[in-house]
Amino acid sequence: MQARNTYRARTQGERATLSDTLLTITQNYYNLVLADTVLQIRIDAVRTSEEQLRRNLARFHSGLATNLEVLQSKTQLSRDKQALVDQQIERRSAAITLSNTLNLDLGGDLKPATNVVQKVRLIDPHLSVGQVLQMAIDHRPELKQYEQLRLAAKKAIIVSTSGLQPTVSLS
Repeated sequence: MQARNTYRARTQGERATLSDTLLTITQNYYNLVLADTVLQIRIDAVRTSEEQLRRNLARFHSGLATNLEVLQSKTQLSRDKQALVDQQIERRSAAITLSNTLNLDLGGDLKPATNVVQKVRLIDPHLSVGQVLQMAIDHRPELKQYEQLRLAAKKAIIVSTSGLQPTVSLS
């Protein structure tokens, strides 16, 4: 019976490893989605800065703006371009991390399935805390693994004390 509980614990341990791997893949994918979304924001910021610089240059040439406004626009454009380059590096890093986790070719570039980021509710808001905890207990293999290890240890105690138990011989 101890061996059975140990076997069940190992089975649950394998499931826990699989769950952890899937969680890591999901987190890496969401990091890629976040990096891609921020990259799109940075691209829009550079476009806005370029347009602001163009307007300030036109106003400067017509005498409605000062050289300070033009220089501030150039500085803002330079900052936005540097932030764009940094974000491109971060996005590529996220893609490489996901490729490495999935054991794919690191030379390829992974892209999110959708460009629309939306809020998704994972847990029904009508569930109580107790129900959510019960769901966690029912579905987390680590908890089942440790329960089986506890039962195996309990059986090991019985086995180790068997020498102290009386024996009966029938003939």
